[in-house]
Amino acid sequence: DACYSGVLINKSGGSARPSAFNSAFISPFSSVPKDDFFANDGYIVMTSCSKEEFSQTLSDGTISFGAFTYGVCYGSGFDEWNQTSLGNLPADADGNGQITLGEAMSTARSRVSWLATLVEGMDQNAQSYGDSSFVLWAQ
Repeated sequence: DACYSGVLINKSGGSARPSAFNSAFISPFSSVPKDDFFANDGYIVMTSCSKEEFSQTLSDGTISFGAFTYGVCYGSGFDEWNQTSLGNLPADADGNGQITLGEAMSTARSRVSWLATLVEGMDQNAQSYGDSSFVLWAQ
């Protein structure tokens, strides 16, 4: 949940440019051994908003949470707002017990959009880069 975090993958509304992203992201890690995680194309990136947006933090006076983190947690079966387990995995669209990048992002975007109906002036669009079928976690 970081303001302007979409800049990491050059996302505003269009597509990420993988070659530019690879160069910009990997450059600071040039001294890291080539077999390290960051030095290959097998990574994914999830950002809370586009490169032009603020990442919203919401509070009910007792609990504060980032809108994007709320969406990811909700999809994974935890309602951060009410501090309760949902007893299921809302993001698991195909019911296979696994949550992919695509499923997590779809649910996170949906929950952030829902929160935006409750918060005047909220405009936040989560972004991602990587293989949408990549399994993030499973039961």
